[in-house]
Formats: sequence, structure tokens, C-alpha cells
Amino acid sequence: DTAMLVEAKRWYQQSLLLESFDFNSLGQALNRLQRELGDAGERVQSSNGVALPELAQAVQQAVVMVAVKFQRQLQSLFTSGQIPQQHTALQERVAKAGPYFANALAPL
Repeated sequence: DTAMLVEAKRWYQQSLLLESFDFNSLGQALNRLQRELGDAGERVQSSNGVALPELAQAVQQAVVMVAVKFQRQLQSLFTSGQIPQQHTALQERVAKAGPYFANALAPL
């Protein structure tokens, strides 16, 4: 029973981490908005003056694609079998990723 509880805890923490760094829906939403606005999307600007197509491309490159690579790194760290809460290397990686994504999303 204890082993099952530990495994459930490990799985839950891993799924929370993966979900926390999943920005695919953001990229899809921006692409959908861009499609729906069509040519008007060129005239829609973000708060920092960037037009929607450029914003969508920047988010895709600086956030979505980096997040996909980061999720692969997380998956490889998960193979150790440790609970993420107790996995030092994983904790360090997440601690570095948080500020990166916060900075990448800040201009939006």
C-alpha cells in the first residue's frame, strides 16, 4: 500500500509539472485568433505595440517550442523514479525554467 501511495504521488507531481509547462493551448489560441481575424489581425496590436502575427510567431518560438523541449527534459529526469519533490536536479531545472517562461510571457 505504501508503494502504491508513493507511486501515485510521483505520478501526480510529474503530471502537474508537465501541465504547468504546457503552452500548446496558448499557441493554438493565438493561431486561431489570427485565423479568425484574418487581415484585420495585422492591425491588432498587443500592449507593447507588436502586431498579432509577430506576437503569435514570437510566442511560438520563445514559449511553445521551448516548452516542448523542456517537457522532454522533464520526461528524461522523471526516469530516475524519484518523486519530483525530492529530485534535486529536477528541482534546480524547474527553478531555472520558471523565471525564463515568466520573462518570455511578460511582454504579452
